[in-house]
Amino acid sequence: MAGQLARLVEVSGLANVRFGVVPGAGVPRVPLHGFSVYDDAAVSVETFTRELTLTDADEVRAYVEIFEGFERAAVFGDEARRLVERAGRDLQKVLSSIH
Repeated sequence: MAGQLARLVEVSGLANVRFGVVPGAGVPRVPLHGFSVYDDAAVSVETFTRELTLTDADEVRAYVEIFEGFERAAVFGDEARRLVERAGRDLQKVLSSIH
């Protein structure tokens, strides 16, 4: 996991990447499943047993609103990188204490 955190910091500096982190205290109301939004036209919903593609405008709008809530709660740029770097340092401390 430490390697994954380091990779996030690395790619966060790329010009074609917009990288945000939602601090723990800022988590908005969320569904209990993953989802991906595709240009306001479709949403891919990942449940425990299957993946669904939603194209109904009202359903897509509901997920777009949830995503926008994440965007409003997120921090970007240097602040996001600092949070991920701190998580990496904290993880290293935990791992060091158990070895």
